[in-house]
Amino acid sequence: MASYSASLTDFCICRADYWKSQPRKFCQYCKCWIADNKPSIEFHERGKNHKENVAAKISEKSIQKAKQEERMSKEFAAMEEAALKAYQEDLKRMEREATATSSSETPAKKPQKKAAKASGKGQTANRRAGLG
Repeated sequence: MASYSASLTDFCICRADYWKSQPRKFCQYCKCWIADNKPSIEFHERGKNHKENVAAKISEKSIQKAKQEERMSKEFAAMEEAALKAYQEDLKRMEREATATSSSETPAKKPQKKAAKASGKGQTANRRAGLG
């Protein structure tokens, strides 16, 4: 038994004084952890599974981008259509107002101008006379 305990003490002397974990890196495409050193990373990135996952992620992003662009173009078309409709309504309203004011202003403006001139003449005459 003495030889067994001696070999156990020799084993304890040879190992490190403290335990240090190896840094790990997470692959966002494969959802797995790999050792954070250059050979392990390169080996993982050259692998078939990793390459397929990267290609799938790229195609997924391009599909999402295409869908987003299509959605935005539909929204812009709807905005443009609403703006054109509002513009047409504004033009119609302006035409109605222009025709309504031109037909009502024509007879009403002439007497008002004469009345204003007559009242203006009366005021200056009153001022001259010292009444106003």
